[in-house]
Amino acid sequence: MAPNVFPANAPISVSPTALFATGLIVLTPGVKALARRGYINVRTCLDRHRSGDWGQIDADERFINDHIGLKGREKLFSRYPVSRGIWMEIWTMYDRSMTVLLLPYE
Repeated sequence: MAPNVFPANAPISVSPTALFATGLIVLTPGVKALARRGYINVRTCLDRHRSGDWGQIDADERFINDHIGLKGREKLFSRYPVSRGIWMEIWTMYDRSMTVLLLPYE
């Protein structure tokens, strides 16, 4: 198994700058494939997401994350470039039960 891919039962440490819990971490097949090839550093993206660095999202999405999502009333959303024209998204559910890393077309 590639070092960037977390087994379903593996605990993921929370960085000291984490603003919220992520719950169960789910990687879609596309993210797993890109991580295995070294195109995505899953841990780095998760750390950015948990610390409130939402990546490249628009102002409305950023406002929702910062003012509603962090209070547990909405999902948290991040978007990070993987390579030219390819983006990875991270969604943490409003109840913090699960965080999904996916490609937009998945």
